[in-house]
Amino acid sequence: MSRNAAVTDTTQKKSAELSWLMRLLVVIEKAGNKLPHPFWLFLSLAVVVMILSAIFSASGLQAVNPATDKTVTVTNLFSTESLREIVAGATNNFVTFPPLAWSSSCSSAWP
Repeated sequence: MSRNAAVTDTTQKKSAELSWLMRLLVVIEKAGNKLPHPFWLFLSLAVVVMILSAIFSASGLQAVNPATDKTVTVTNLFSTESLREIVAGATNNFVTFPPLAWSSSCSSAWP
């Protein structure tokens, strides 16, 4: 086998490895492009959690906290008290969210 043939084989193997990797990356990118905006993802997951809390609360689901040995019950997030707490605490949650505070302080430092 000549030196050129060995180089060609090595190049073909590398391009074959690269081609399957590139095909995989293209598939991942196409799947990622089909995702909705992060706001809608967050909102839909929050609604799913609220629906699950209503279902588990109605079924009487309980768990024992291993640190305190207290029984913890599921709170229905659609109850009046929970909804009031969610709305009242929204501003405080928004202001004290550490990544948001970091990003807003960095953006205000730019001229």
